Amino acid sequence: METFRGRKVFIPKSRNWAITDITDNYSLMQRLSCKIGNNPIPLVLWKEHPEWTLRDLEKNVKLCTLYPFEVGMQVLKMFKPKRWLDPTAGWGDRLRCAIAYGCEYVGVDSNKEMKPAYQAIISDNASNPENYQVKIGRFQDVKITGKFDLIFTSPPFFTKEVYEHMTDWKSIKEFMEEFLQPLLVKSDKHLEKGGHLVLYIEDKNSEDFIDIMKMFVETELLELKYEGAFYYQGTSPRPYYVWVKRRT
Repeated sequence: METFRGRKVFIPKSRNWAITDITDNYSLMQRLSCKIGNNPIPLVLWKEHPEWTLRDLEKNVKLCTLYPFEVGMQVLKMFKPKRWLDPTAGWGDRLRCAIAYGCEYVGVDSNKEMKPAYQAIISDNASNPENYQVKIGRFQDVKITGKFDLIFTSPPFFTKEVYEHMTDWKSIKEFMEEFLQPLLVKSDKHLEKGGHLVLYIEDKNSEDFIDIMKMFVETELLELKYEGAFYYQGTSPRPYYVWVKRRT
């Protein structure tokens, strides 16, 4: 287990699931169209069993997970951003965090089915909607303007969860070259000096890639200094890897 800035840092396990579940008011159907590994697509299974409740569905198939709202808020309090870039915006959980915290937010999502959900989250919750936007498209391709003092996201864990409109990577090498390395390079380009890059990502398949990711940053993105990892205390410690952009 790693340290962060010389000490072990843990975010306590989220207990307020109700505040996290609010995201389902906006994007439940999209989340149920995501599958884990070779499991069935939950929405397809639910249509075959319309008598089931959502809890029944959860008992019969693994669901792609929401991002814990309280954890996102703790990360924001840790780094105190004014302008946040989220390269893989998920189900809208982190957009909700940005609105609640009060920083500007630019998210990116390749899943075009999520566009109405993002629009509704902003419309229902933001008193200053012009400060929040989510661009639809691959992060490698969409136009990003300006610099950010925080780039924080939770990229796909290779193919652990399979989302709509997601690239079907056949190998770790393809995942790294087509997605994760371009994400890191573009993030570095748009990160302010003194700003932080924070990735919640884990090795979850038969091949490991975290060490490859770290080595790529160390050898190719020389302005980024690795500060270590802090952890969220879920069912097991969940790592958040952190780099800071050197000021000189």
